[in-house]
Amino acid sequence: MMHAFKQGRNCVTSRTPYGCDRLYLTSDGKPSFVIRNLADGRQHKLTHDTKEIIDTLGRAGGGVKGHYRKQKDEQVLIVSGEQAKTEVVREIFDLHYNQHWGGKRIADLLNRRGILSPTGKGWSQRQVESIYENPIYCGVALGQRISQGIYYRRGEQHPEAVDLDAKTLANCHVAPKQHRPPAEWLWQEQPLMKGFLPEPLVTKARQEIENVLLERWQRRNDPTCQKRSTNKHKDSPYILTGLLFAAQDGEDLSGVMCGNEKHRKRYYRHRKGNANYRKGSILNRLIPAEALEKAVVALMREVPLDAPMLRDRVLQAITDRPSTDASRRQLAEAQRERDAIAKRVQLIFQTFDDADLADAKPVLKGLNAQARALEHRIAELTRALEIVDVDSTPEELADRVIERLSGLDAQLVNLPAATLRNVLKAFVERVEVDMETKNATVTLRLPPWALHSGDLAMCLAPSSASSTGHETHPGHDVSGRGLVIHLTHADCRYLHKAGCTTVPPCYDCRRRAA
Repeated sequence: MMHAFKQGRNCVTSRTPYGCDRLYLTSDGKPSFVIRNLADGRQHKLTHDTKEIIDTLGRAGGGVKGHYRKQKDEQVLIVSGEQAKTEVVREIFDLHYNQHWGGKRIADLLNRRGILSPTGKGWSQRQVESIYENPIYCGVALGQRISQGIYYRRGEQHPEAVDLDAKTLANCHVAPKQHRPPAEWLWQEQPLMKGFLPEPLVTKARQEIENVLLERWQRRNDPTCQKRSTNKHKDSPYILTGLLFAAQDGEDLSGVMCGNEKHRKRYYRHRKGNANYRKGSILNRLIPAEALEKAVVALMREVPLDAPMLRDRVLQAITDRPSTDASRRQLAEAQRERDAIAKRVQLIFQTFDDADLADAKPVLKGLNAQARALEHRIAELTRALEIVDVDSTPEELADRVIERLSGLDAQLVNLPAATLRNVLKAFVERVEVDMETKNATVTLRLPPWALHSGDLAMCLAPSSASSTGHETHPGHDVSGRGLVIHLTHADCRYLHKAGCTTVPPCYDCRRRAA
């Protein structure tokens, strides 16, 4: 492949950019035909001069199946494509580099005009940025920035070996990405793209694109730069993440900081306010985070003791619990199956060499999936069994629940955000907010650990930031479903303070019957 790149027989750009086509030439350099990608996944085979349709390849939604496959003796070049799309690309470059528009503002303009994105949907900010950061429109293609080779990767003179341990090869679905240094990036001139943009704009855009790509690579490889955590909300102050949804379409809301540098505040917003951005849409409206979080926490501290018929609900739930003997038999059987799978996996790693491990990768993947399912089943059975207290009557258990919840108010005062978010996941079933009126509806439930015979402090401590707690007390996970008793629903209405129209409005919580 590297030899084909150097000879110009293949293009380093694996995907045809938006507004471009691929021109195929014969071995002696004569134009043969053009392949144009469509938004629905199909391809049109066109004549190279008149652009008349010769054939249609693939099927809608079929991926790359049926697409044209380049022959070894053919050459390929990137050329300008459909006229309407090329005009869109030129306008994007002009708006960004000459008029200094950002990706979100350009996406809003394109969506208002009804212009579809490369995927056939509305434009998002990142889709626009990926176009004005692509050097192909300046007449040069850039490739070989990322390597995902399992055993080897492309090198300048010969293939370079990739050092991956056997366990990674056996368990990963695809090889992990490795960002190559700029010295190994492959720049390839595309002569037929030279006149795509006007010359003054080409020089300016290409220099800025190179600077952006270089700064991004340096940031990714800077050891002092803080890396993004796989758990984006581990220490986040947005305690309603995963619980807050929009009433219009049921999509979840995410946390965001807005405002100038001196007056930044926390809000929740709809994800479509970023993707498929459209100015003036209801989904762009922001929900003040602090006011809503205080309202939900206050509701959680008040409702459990005030909920009607709480004692009767607890007694009914304890009476209707599953048989303990059947649950213990199911738990023991699940634990035996899990241990057998663990021994089988360990035996494979001890006896197989690297080549055999690569062949056994599908088998190991299936065993890991079975083990995860069994662990989930064991956790559910363990939570159900831990609720049972053979030394107490159902009435005593109900009294214990009420007594325990009475002390919940004092324990929530100084909890860190990570633990408080974990407790909310146990008490709050769902928070649904109307993006137009900003009124929220809260559904509360009684978590299963409230019936547990252990100490409440042990139930509140484990969180995503405390792996030791999860390993030591897996049955106390406050996010576990187990036995759930619904308490009530409540309305949190978005109202202005009486007699004031200038300050931000606050939430005034009002309960209503379930």
